[in-house]
Amino acid sequence: MGSKLRFAAWMVVLMGLLAGPVMAQEAPAEAAEEVQQAVEEAPQAQQAAADRTIEEVIVTARKQQETLDSVPLTVRAFTAEDIRQQRVESVADIADLTPGLVIANYIGYRADPGLKFRGMDVGTESRTAQGASAYLDGIYLPGSSLFLPMENLERTEVVKGPQSAFYGRSSFGGAVNLITKGPSAEWKGDFSGIVGTNERVELNAGIGGPLSEEWSFRAFGRYYDYGGGWDNPVAGSETLGAQNSLDGSFSIGFQPSDRSTFTLRTLYAKDDDGAGATIFWPSSILNCGPFSQDGQTGTSRYFCGELSPDIARPVGFDTSVVDVPGSNWPKDDFGLERDFLYTSFDFEISLGDGNVTLSSNTGYLVDETILVDDFTGSGRMLWWYHNKDTLISQELRINGGSDRLDWLVGAYYLDAEYEDLGNGFGCGDPNARIFGVRPFCPTILGVANVRGAFADITSPPKTIENMALFGAVTWRVSDTVSLAAEGRFASESISEGSIENLVDGSEVTLEGDFNSFSPRAILEWQATQDGMLYASVAQGNKSGNFNADFARDVGPGCRDAFSQEYGFGLEVPEEKLLNYELGWKQNFKRGRHRFNVAGYYMDWTDQQYRGFVNLVDTNCDGVVDENDEFQVDYLASAGKSEIKGAELFYTGWLSNIFNLTLSYNYNKTEYLEFFDDSYGRVFGSRDASGKEMPRSPNHAATLGLMLRLPVTDRWDFMARADAVYSGSAWAWAINLAETGDSLRANFRTGVESDRWALSAWVENLTDEDVVLSSRRFTDFSNLQTGFWGGLPRPREYGVTVRYKFF
Repeated sequence: MGSKLRFAAWMVVLMGLLAGPVMAQEAPAEAAEEVQQAVEEAPQAQQAAADRTIEEVIVTARKQQETLDSVPLTVRAFTAEDIRQQRVESVADIADLTPGLVIANYIGYRADPGLKFRGMDVGTESRTAQGASAYLDGIYLPGSSLFLPMENLERTEVVKGPQSAFYGRSSFGGAVNLITKGPSAEWKGDFSGIVGTNERVELNAGIGGPLSEEWSFRAFGRYYDYGGGWDNPVAGSETLGAQNSLDGSFSIGFQPSDRSTFTLRTLYAKDDDGAGATIFWPSSILNCGPFSQDGQTGTSRYFCGELSPDIARPVGFDTSVVDVPGSNWPKDDFGLERDFLYTSFDFEISLGDGNVTLSSNTGYLVDETILVDDFTGSGRMLWWYHNKDTLISQELRINGGSDRLDWLVGAYYLDAEYEDLGNGFGCGDPNARIFGVRPFCPTILGVANVRGAFADITSPPKTIENMALFGAVTWRVSDTVSLAAEGRFASESISEGSIENLVDGSEVTLEGDFNSFSPRAILEWQATQDGMLYASVAQGNKSGNFNADFARDVGPGCRDAFSQEYGFGLEVPEEKLLNYELGWKQNFKRGRHRFNVAGYYMDWTDQQYRGFVNLVDTNCDGVVDENDEFQVDYLASAGKSEIKGAELFYTGWLSNIFNLTLSYNYNKTEYLEFFDDSYGRVFGSRDASGKEMPRSPNHAATLGLMLRLPVTDRWDFMARADAVYSGSAWAWAINLAETGDSLRANFRTGVESDRWALSAWVENLTDEDVVLSSRRFTDFSNLQTGFWGGLPRPREYGVTVRYKFF
């Protein structure tokens, strides 16, 4: 049975599991009498159930407080209650529950997850060159800092489409804003404990309240340990997928009057993970190609079909670390180690008669990450890197309004330094050979080819200085029609140090300035009291880049001619995206149902793609010979793509005890102009126009069913089932190898009161092991095509206990 049919079948099963009591409530059956008796015995609970509505959510997607139903954007918001009810444990879970957002984490680690909105694949894992970004309390996060404790969040906002007007750099596909729980003027405290299979243990505790009439605080701590879900077949090696985290945060608030508020937050997180649950398909699976296109024939075979775990190399590799003289392991075990420190200071002051507000948001964070991994998935080659990111940001806003006009003006500054503290390769299996030789395996103390990490490569830090002015004006043309104009002027300076030219020994500095203007216009019509239609057009931009190989390999005397002939130079311009969107938001029956639908079309130009040229004149002597560099890798910006799709979201109380949440995304991508070297090796021609972007499905959907049944005036019975469907996604622009459809189901049931919550749960109920994300890679045993992929956690059972102190 295909996954689409299985998805439909699961929907029927899950509805049957949860809808039975509801149907019984409306039918003259014994079950209906039992339900009625329970309700009659709890009149207060009966009234509460009868009055249930969808919670009104306040979001700040446009740097001001708006209700989720009134903001004219496609926003998926998760409140603290949503996070608890749906067992959201990471941003990866947020993506699962938000069709149209994908975390393409094919390496299996909590590092550089790669946020991708609406199928927009940027073709690089570089944390400084992503098309979408995450923010913590409005502070820009580097790519590897997304895995923070969800229990400490008040709300998560997922905003789709270009958000450059308000968020700035690297948000032209969308943005995810994580809002932490802050100081409280009332005492609040809670504790939760989780125990599950695969040695899963988690403890969360938070407390906050007033210190005086003006001062308040909140403190939070978390311990998390997961033993790993995948057995490692290599003797003496660690289980794959193990994770460990320690998190702590503290915030303090000062409110000297009802016109001003000051908040200081700090958070520290330490992650120590084992080897990732990655999977590798070697070149031995290649079953098709080469192919011909435009009169040319390729030279490389490829794989056609589904990248199933059944045909992959067994999941596992040697995770031992051998301490030998000359080896420079950056840590004493395989896996990921990360230290994250974050501090922010916010204030908001009402000016004049209270119609004008001055707001400030200052942020500082340090993220240091070390990773040791198997580069090939085969034990042939090891690799490691050690990065440290330091970011300082400042945003200042002033906004006001009147009966017909609201306005906002702001300024922004970001100073970011991305340090490469070392990276390199090493010898995995001393007896393994790559191209007939043993890789990176020196002779030490007379012992040949020892296992260890040896290469140590460093590069100058990359620095980014971004300054911007932004603003917005909303004009209420009438009581029902509004027109908004937003925009951001940004100037970004990027420096990657200098590089020595191999032709004349000169130093070439890789630095430049990139200026952009990102506007957005929105027309909004309040068609009814509870229904709103909107239309928007927005432009986003993605940061520029540099071609290091061009600076190093091509002689200064022929750079202009070289650029003219091959279509790239030292600087790579910024990418641009134009997004058109139509949306409808509607509430029904006094807030018992919420329905949103949107359609969009995106025009992506100056799209960056990677390529190479070889056997060319790089030393400017007019001939191609052994004195020239064999190959020049480059990044060009001549690509074009279009993306179109539609999104739907519904949540509502179908009865007093039965809640349904449904979301769906259809997304279609197409390269209009795009050139890819791996595509050329398979098809002869490098022209990939007409193909779809990789690592994002055309169809994605979620279904959540919740039964909440009052049993006494203090206790409710609760049962919830969630199903997540994701269509197949291509591994690369070649559009031949794909992941296959994925369907995962989670179930949770228990009892809850005002203070206590006791629940039992199971995740990945059917033990689905389909590959979630994959990409083309190189099989280093023969330089042919291979593939990487990331696996979901296997089925997991557990229990959760929660208690509110206040």
